[in-house]
Amino acid sequence: MATDIQASRYAHEQFTVYAVILALAGLGSTLVGIGAYTMPGFGERFLIDAISIHRIWALAWGVPTLVAFGTALLLPRSKAAWVFDLILIALGLFSIVLIPFCAPLLKRWVQP
Repeated sequence: MATDIQASRYAHEQFTVYAVILALAGLGSTLVGIGAYTMPGFGERFLIDAISIHRIWALAWGVPTLVAFGTALLLPRSKAAWVFDLILIALGLFSIVLIPFCAPLLKRWVQP
């Protein structure tokens, strides 16, 4: 782990790309969830339960993702922000889609 708890400039650039992509994904999911609630006739040809689950999932994933990664982009660089960003990188390791990006980013993040 870095002794001064600072990531390299390259790691910060990579994290910014990672955070922007996931913040936009969260925004998109939130808009889909809100749109599914407000559009008249949305899902009439589908099962009601499946549409309700989709609406809830879109909002339950989208809002926290948007808030967390949006906040990470706005935080000034400090020790607390470094830890917060580290947690967000570690959360990406739970997704098989994000592992190829998060694993090298995590390695660069903790190296001096």
